[in-house]
Amino acid sequence: DDMDKEGAATSICEMQRLISKDIRNQEVIIPYIGGDEVNTSPTHEHHRYVISFGEMAEEDARRWPDLMSIVEKKVRPEREAALAESWSQDKAKRAKKWWQFARFAKDLHIAIEGQEHVLVLARTSKYMGFVWMPSHMIFSENLVIFAVGHGGFPVLQSRTHSVWVGFTSSTLEDRQGYRPTDCFETFPFPAEWKNDQNLEAVGKAYDGFRAALMVRNNEGLTKTY
Repeated sequence: DDMDKEGAATSICEMQRLISKDIRNQEVIIPYIGGDEVNTSPTHEHHRYVISFGEMAEEDARRWPDLMSIVEKKVRPEREAALAESWSQDKAKRAKKWWQFARFAKDLHIAIEGQEHVLVLARTSKYMGFVWMPSHMIFSENLVIFAVGHGGFPVLQSRTHSVWVGFTSSTLEDRQGYRPTDCFETFPFPAEWKNDQNLEAVGKAYDGFRAALMVRNNEGLTKTY
């Protein structure tokens, strides 16, 4: 990330250098996106990348020595220091498998496997805007990911669902929160919504209009709504 002000991130220039040095490095350098980019960029453009070894064993991850050296330098000391301060089973697991994410969203990866795009929503936002994003990304915990077809977009983006969310889910200050167990799993979807071609057509028309509007005005979701 080139926009990191704390000095924790490696530069994009260094990422490009490592990919040029060994094209295989590109296999485990994945775009990373959070709620801010989804809501403020007119095209929902990401600007961060992460090294993701998934659930690989350490010996397998070491097939990318340049990237492992970065993770070993930046992640391993922090994990081990946290364990030294106070022991817990969770911290012990993180320290033992320091090259992996602290929590790998396995159920999410299974749910979206084979899908080219997924529907995404910022977990907390003043206005509720669902957008389609490529599935081959690492999504921030601040995003809610929906493995639904195109018919699901207009239903979730509808005023009906918005009112339901406001009634069932919690808020943070003046921003609406989205808790799937409260407002998605309980929502009464219309009959046959997954195969309704009219819904799908309406969703595509709305999505296309909104996308063109945001680009034309150079405004993200929040400013648009």
